[in-house]
Amino acid sequence: MRAAGIMLLCLLSAMVFGYEESYEIPDETEYVSRTCRLSVKLEVIPDKTMEKPTGRAVVTANLFDDDGNPYRGERIEFSATHGTFICRLPEDAVAEESETSTDCFSTRDDGIAKLYLVNIPLNTKIQVKATYNCGDRIISSTASLAISRGKAKRRKQVKPHP
Repeated sequence: MRAAGIMLLCLLSAMVFGYEESYEIPDETEYVSRTCRLSVKLEVIPDKTMEKPTGRAVVTANLFDDDGNPYRGERIEFSATHGTFICRLPEDAVAEESETSTDCFSTRDDGIAKLYLVNIPLNTKIQVKATYNCGDRIISSTASLAISRGKAKRRKQVKPHP
């Protein structure tokens, strides 16, 4: 029994130390494709004064691979059925900044591109499309919203007489 135990131990040791690493030499005809995922989200910026003639929204695009790793510094193309894209809201802009900056169309270190859509017509459905060239294919994502504004009508309640 003891001899069988020693022999088993030697066999296990030979299996552990007998492992060889093998390296795969890439084939020149082998093609590795890139995986890309793109999502876009729209959020309305509320008009607390209810005086602006148009609406505004925040556009957030997220670019990542299948494992959730962000793509940094990649330019995403945006289009909208209505409105104008800007990087900063006028009330947040600093006087020294260039008004034509397009830095917000590229992803940050977290894989997110954040910009604003202004001059959105009220009571109109708009659609925003984000597009990215992922190697040999183009991927896109869309989001839509409609900003409505109206006055609530109150009904006069009549209490029934007993």
